[in-house]
Amino acid sequence: MNDTLNVSMNVRNDSMNDIMSIGTSGWYDYKADGFMDNNMDGRVSYSINSRLELLRRAKTIVSKLADGVDPITAAELPDDTVLNNVRISRCFYFIADILQEVIDNGGKVGGSAAKSSNNRYLPPFYITNEEKSRIEVSQEPIQISRFCAKINDVVNIEKMRKLKVTAFGKWLVEKGYLELIELNNEKHKKATALGESIGIASEFRSSGYREYYGVMYNSNAQQFLLDHLDEIIAISNGQNGETASAIAE
Repeated sequence: MNDTLNVSMNVRNDSMNDIMSIGTSGWYDYKADGFMDNNMDGRVSYSINSRLELLRRAKTIVSKLADGVDPITAAELPDDTVLNNVRISRCFYFIADILQEVIDNGGKVGGSAAKSSNNRYLPPFYITNEEKSRIEVSQEPIQISRFCAKINDVVNIEKMRKLKVTAFGKWLVEKGYLELIELNNEKHKKATALGESIGIASEFRSSGYREYYGVMYNSNAQQFLLDHLDEIIAISNGQNGETASAIAE
């Protein structure tokens, strides 16, 4: 019985360690910072602050998965992975909402939270011309996840669903600027000659167990995407033929 409890505790502690390590450069020394303490009987206890930190990091990880982004590498997840299945994505959004409610409730499960994001009940993403004019094009090449975040930053995201980063990849593949290639039994996106002509660059990378292509977008590529943003938003919202401008008007 004791052996079973010890195994269970070790698994739970390892899970906490994994959550704390993601999003940091290397392993985070949370013991030195007072996030956790070993009790006399060998169990691990977490302070209120560390619990909220764990919840926030877990919410960030789940939100990135919901958006189709690898939380470790920040690269787009392959289109054929089960993590990009629309039903799985909705589940991730649901879990992220619940985690946010617990965070808003001070880390306590149950009771009334100060607010709830309720993303699944929000209207589709839209953007006005004035908001679009405030999007800053980076002079340095950036990943599509960062570019998508810049767009989400200029709108009131509490009143609508977020623009999905996966919509950019789908549109670019559809238009011939990116191609899908197979690497280690996974499909990855890589710039075509047409994509390179507008400022998209691909770089082979290796991150631990995973090999993939890092796709970067220079200022010309970012501006090109802004010029075609309505078409990309339509894909994000799951529309057929209806542009984002029509929704915003």
